[in-house]
Amino acid sequence: MIRFYYIILASIFLIFYFVPLMNHYIKHPEKYDEYKCYRLAQKIVNIVKRKGRIHTHVTGKENLPKEGGYIMYANHQGKYDALGIISAHDKPCSVVIDSVTASKPIAKQIIDLVRGARFVKNDLRQQGTEIIRIIKEVKAGRKYLIFPEAGYVDNRNELIEFHAGSFKMALKAGCPIIPVALVDSFKPFGINSLKKVKTQLHFLEPIPYEEYKDMNTQQISTLVKERIRTKIQECLDMRTEEEKATDAKIIARAEAKVAKVNAREAKKTDSKEVEGVLSAAEAPLTKHSFLGVYSWTVLLSYLALVFGVFGSFMALKLQVISAMMCLILAFFVELLDRKVNSSKNWSSDEKRYGTHVDSLSDLVGFGILPCLIGWAMGLDSVVHILFYVFYIGSVVVRLAYLAASSKTDIAEGDKYCQGLPIKTIVFLLFVLFILKDILGEAYELIMTCVYPLVGIFYITNIRIRKPKVLTGNENVAKSGEIAAEAEEK
Repeated sequence: MIRFYYIILASIFLIFYFVPLMNHYIKHPEKYDEYKCYRLAQKIVNIVKRKGRIHTHVTGKENLPKEGGYIMYANHQGKYDALGIISAHDKPCSVVIDSVTASKPIAKQIIDLVRGARFVKNDLRQQGTEIIRIIKEVKAGRKYLIFPEAGYVDNRNELIEFHAGSFKMALKAGCPIIPVALVDSFKPFGINSLKKVKTQLHFLEPIPYEEYKDMNTQQISTLVKERIRTKIQECLDMRTEEEKATDAKIIARAEAKVAKVNAREAKKTDSKEVEGVLSAAEAPLTKHSFLGVYSWTVLLSYLALVFGVFGSFMALKLQVISAMMCLILAFFVELLDRKVNSSKNWSSDEKRYGTHVDSLSDLVGFGILPCLIGWAMGLDSVVHILFYVFYIGSVVVRLAYLAASSKTDIAEGDKYCQGLPIKTIVFLLFVLFILKDILGEAYELIMTCVYPLVGIFYITNIRIRKPKVLTGNENVAKSGEIAAEAEEK
């Protein structure tokens, strides 16, 4: 995943440009047709490939039908699969994806650009509606991409179970089926390396409707799976000894990582058994030569602190734009920190230490830095200073409360936020800075009111309902099978 995070950090400024641009394309279909939207999506994917040093070798494009609609069925290995196919497929094609993945930032815009289909877990009515729409659109000439494995684990170049229900859409549409074989597609975002990586994408010979019309979905699934498996094995057999050795090293590192995680889990289990014997004072906080903890999530907190301190000095030098960019970068690093923190099982020492580091980092980045930005913009009267003092005091109170109660700054539970999140100030200052010329004389008054009002909402015990977001992994193909059967009945 290190390549994924590297691409985000290396493209941080491009994100601010392309996200509004994608939203503009999506909101104005009368100006930007399907072809233009798809080209924009391809452009963004190519930037990801270039920043991530990813090269995809493509064969079989001549197998794609020149006219009419069809459905591509590909094996699934990782996050790069759909991106690689979109970049190689010249004509606009849509993707069938689960609603959770499609709701994430940037992924949502990409799916909207290619007019993809979303399946909502356990909602048979919604799934049936989407399946009917896909069938109609394929008959009308659209192209779709489906991953019949529905999800992926650490399967690398091995195939897992194909869900037969996903082939009902092709059977109902009476369209050609294009098997797509992906080789090494797990490597871009599945191994911790920034070295150049090569993947393979093979469009296999189409299976015409006349060939499979008398088969049931299980037979079609077996046919497609065997063709993909044969192609993957053919590619693996052609590897040189050097390439095989490299693959063996990658597999060995992955297995060692799994073993390390298992060992950590076993160690945590053992430590819980003796936790009642050893007090917190007796347990060593760190085994390093230096004081402190240096896990990935803590290092990201340190990086956010660096941006906060650097931005503060920029504000003292009255360089408002530089200070504002540091504030935004600190915000995105904190988001990345939250992603890493939620994806790992950290030890109790790391969690306890990380909580304090996060609080101190947030105090500098989202407490002191916003006040210094206001100071640099000319809000330097005695009244403003009093407001700054109140704002920073509110930040301290909120962070201390959250640390003492073992809660996060985002949610009190699954549905509510308790008080206003600390990072709200980033959005407010950024939006006001963009609208500075439009607001004119009212800008100073609004900025003056922001600090005390936000400070009050930080420490006020209010419950703010979060947007209702689905959670968990969804099995799109299997859900599609259930929905299709329900639709037939």
